[in-house]
Amino acid sequence: MISANPAPSPVSPRKTFIKTFNLVDRVTETIQQRIAAGELEVGKKMPSAAALSLQVGASIAVVREALSRLRTLGLIETRHGSGSVVIATADATAFRIGEHAAWEPTLLAQLFEFRIDLETASAAHAAVMARASDLVSLRAALRKLERTVKEKESGTDADLDFHLAIARSSNNKYRVQLIEYLNREVRDAIDIARRNSARRPGLPDKVHAEHEAVLRAIEKGDGVAAGDAMRHHLASAAERLALPIAGSAAARAVAASRRPPRKI
Repeated sequence: MISANPAPSPVSPRKTFIKTFNLVDRVTETIQQRIAAGELEVGKKMPSAAALSLQVGASIAVVREALSRLRTLGLIETRHGSGSVVIATADATAFRIGEHAAWEPTLLAQLFEFRIDLETASAAHAAVMARASDLVSLRAALRKLERTVKEKESGTDADLDFHLAIARSSNNKYRVQLIEYLNREVRDAIDIARRNSARRPGLPDKVHAEHEAVLRAIEKGDGVAAGDAMRHHLASAAERLALPIAGSAAARAVAASRRPPRKI
């Protein structure tokens, strides 16, 4: 008998990663080209998001996301009372993922390995540097994430907010900025992972337990345990995305976490 309400098929990460540019990418590239061509001059105020929306044929929300990326790239900045101002040409040296590599499986695997290295250190530092107010914020972020699990929502933004709260607790503004940037690059991949996890009984609770383990270690001030918990969580997330990380540091982290303890 065919079920009247068949379970939805999981989204295939590999098929989705075949994408190259989404609308935000195209708008970002269009504005970059205008800056490079001198249409938008260094030192001059950018058109408003509403004006750019009409010029590029995209929604204001898309334009705002593109402007956020351009700020991360160091091409524009927001000045009080002046809005967004061009501060560098598109040829300026700046860290960037490039060609939206977050949609190519091999490059996304490398991006996750980079994220594992960065956020393992972030959690370890947070365990040592977090203030009482930081711990309150972390616990609130985790409660928000827990609510999304109970309400069977994807919880992608709450997930990324929790990771960002950990970075803020490490009290290093450059780490915060870099993790903010990476969050934007991997957001869609995380959304796919969480939606797929939601379709597998018990997995959302397992993912939440991974987050809880990171927070417990931070609250105890145990940097080693916090780093290990974060490494395991992100390596498992990469595995859930079916990323080609065989032989990588991420894969070894997952294997090590499943290995029985050595007898002394």
